[in-house]
Amino acid sequence: MTRHARRGTKYQTDEPNHRASRGTMRRWVIGMLFAVIALLPSVGTAIVIPWPDGMSTAQVAAIAVDPTTPSTLYAGTTDGIFKSTNGGGSWQTVNTGLTNLGVNALVLDPAIPTTLYAGTNGGGIFKSTDGGGSWRAVNTGLTYLFVYALALDPTSPNELYVGMYCGCGNLAPYIGIFKSTDGGENWQAVNNGLATLEVFAFAIDPTTPTTLYAGSNGSVVGIGGVFKSTNGGGSWQTASSGLPVAEAVIALAIDPITPTTLYAGTLSGGVFKSRNGGGNWQAVNTGLTNFSSGVYALALDPTNPTTLYAGTQGGGVFRSTDGGGHWQVVPGLADLNVNALALDTTTPITLYAGTWGSGVFRSVVGTSSVIRTSVGVFRLADAAFYLDANGSGAWNGCGIDKCINWGGDPADKVVLGDWNNDGRTKIGIYRNGTWYLDRNGNGTFDGCPAECIAWGGMPEDIPVVGDWNHTGSTKIGIYRNGTWYLDRNGNGTFDGCGTDACISWGGDPTDQPKVGDWNGSGSTKIGIYRNGTWYLDTNGNGAWDGCGSDACFSWGGDPTDQPKVGDWNGSGSTKIGVYRGSTGTWYLDTNGNGAWDGCAIDRCLEFGSSEDVPIVGKW
Repeated sequence: MTRHARRGTKYQTDEPNHRASRGTMRRWVIGMLFAVIALLPSVGTAIVIPWPDGMSTAQVAAIAVDPTTPSTLYAGTTDGIFKSTNGGGSWQTVNTGLTNLGVNALVLDPAIPTTLYAGTNGGGIFKSTDGGGSWRAVNTGLTYLFVYALALDPTSPNELYVGMYCGCGNLAPYIGIFKSTDGGENWQAVNNGLATLEVFAFAIDPTTPTTLYAGSNGSVVGIGGVFKSTNGGGSWQTASSGLPVAEAVIALAIDPITPTTLYAGTLSGGVFKSRNGGGNWQAVNTGLTNFSSGVYALALDPTNPTTLYAGTQGGGVFRSTDGGGHWQVVPGLADLNVNALALDTTTPITLYAGTWGSGVFRSVVGTSSVIRTSVGVFRLADAAFYLDANGSGAWNGCGIDKCINWGGDPADKVVLGDWNNDGRTKIGIYRNGTWYLDRNGNGTFDGCPAECIAWGGMPEDIPVVGDWNHTGSTKIGIYRNGTWYLDRNGNGTFDGCGTDACISWGGDPTDQPKVGDWNGSGSTKIGIYRNGTWYLDTNGNGAWDGCGSDACFSWGGDPTDQPKVGDWNGSGSTKIGVYRGSTGTWYLDTNGNGAWDGCAIDRCLEFGSSEDVPIVGKW
């Protein structure tokens, strides 16, 4: 492939003012190949298995993974759309009604993943509502039909954006960006402020989806880079400071946890990173070889967004685990042109790579996904814990989820922790100054002294637990009238404030002590929930430094709210939430911004009842 041949040159066309020689940024080079799917081991050479179904001319431009059933995949190719229901083990064509088989882009509705949209090379947009079983064109309002990029608002899936490309300069109003607010049935141009109308990539802020970014081509009109809209495409401003002048941006990725962090894949400059919403960009190419021919695909692990992947032309796939600071090649794809990447973040984490000339490859890139915090309840009347073991947010019975009988005395207070440092939360009870802990996690009390600790005992004591010394295991502590007494060394004995920890924080009669790793450093910090306001020792120095240095959030406030904290999205830092006993509903700050963004972005769960004690853990 030449320097400008992303996925080959364009098809010959009878469109006015359109010539194949001007389409050097497009995907389409006609040629024969034997497409393969390969399982990439962690080291060594890929094991290549021929594709079924005679996909002898398949050249892959897009991959989509069903988020609810990740063994279901879709591949957009020069021969239309292929579907697999077994993780790529076998494929079948799903082209009924797809009158243009050159597919450049695929997106699916995350809420109803049987609804898909396909962007084609001259046929516009096609829509399927039956998992690819049939397709129909949805082009009303489009003035040009060569589609390069598609994006869907994750909170309002009927809102879509399409980016056009022709390789023939600005042809307003024929190309550029079009928007639909009714699931693709009607489109209108949204190009106000765009200096170039050839658009290759989108990224939508998942927390504020009216903020979006477009990657554009600069080779034709001399102005490329990234454009930003903060009003749903109503107007655009350049957001390219630090990017090379006239550089084409052909891939974008956004950090779902910190959406002001973005990555841009470019035609010749490698990968660039912005930490301030496109305000400025810096190259992040250490270890990224073979990037001068283009980085055409980026994929970011949403559960651990400092891990990302870059698909290059002629260099295969590279992986970074430090937010682009350093890159290493993923074995098995050397010298291949990688045009599409998609991640399945269930266990094990699987990366799919679509190539131009060698089909699709599959690589297991993680032995397990990041464990997120799940919910549960303790029901005193049953003396039982009911735990959402599969993390679905719904009660699936004791066979799928988990039921444990433990405790039952009216004086019991639930305590939970990773007592043996194996990465999982175990149960326990604090009763009148004695801790009864399921240290080995078998759900059975195995007797004292192995599973008993005497610590506390004053009527006003509130038990607290945390990894006070950053060793990985949970230690105990007591909150007493505004003072924290923490077993910092974990020996189960109070050794005085010099060896263990004594911290003054809180003291209002309404204060409820809460602990968490607020900044993701690996050690537990303290905090207080007071009548709907959270005061968190974000920097962990044990002193209140005000809302500017530490954190203050308004979240909750209903008289029945019980504050709960957890790593709801698996990013490594603790976020806030409440359990509202009046309705048995959990309201969780999933993205960690300290603001309630609604159930579509944050999370609402129905789990428990008014008499239950809400609990959280990594079961």
